[in-house]
Amino acid sequence: MTFIKGHPQSNTGRTHWKKGEHISPSTEFKKGMGGTLSWNWKGDKVGIKPLHTWVKKHLPKPDRCDFCDRVGKVELSNKTGNYMRDFCNWQWLCPKCHRNFDGNSYKAWITRRKNGTDKFYGNQYTKGNQC
Repeated sequence: MTFIKGHPQSNTGRTHWKKGEHISPSTEFKKGMGGTLSWNWKGDKVGIKPLHTWVKKHLPKPDRCDFCDRVGKVELSNKTGNYMRDFCNWQWLCPKCHRNFDGNSYKAWITRRKNGTDKFYGNQYTKGNQC
């Protein structure tokens, strides 16, 4: 489109904004509208991953494991399997204690044995020697 004399220019105004700068106050983040006051708050009906994120944000992270007192990396673990916003239901464990607490190695061993894919309890041991 060509410029026509007497018509207002259409590209006036700002098109790029600095970080943290908004077009109008109505687009500003409203302080005090987070948490339970948010329109998107789900309470205890929240999923596992968002609940983990919420607990990590609100439960202070220690520098040592709650079970073995080893200093180092700690992970958030659920004690009972009931995923609720109750801090008594959560603990900070080192990776080794977390795996042992969840029983992942035992569950994996049972699955491998049932499927016949474990190298010690594979088909040759569970179904008899067929040589």
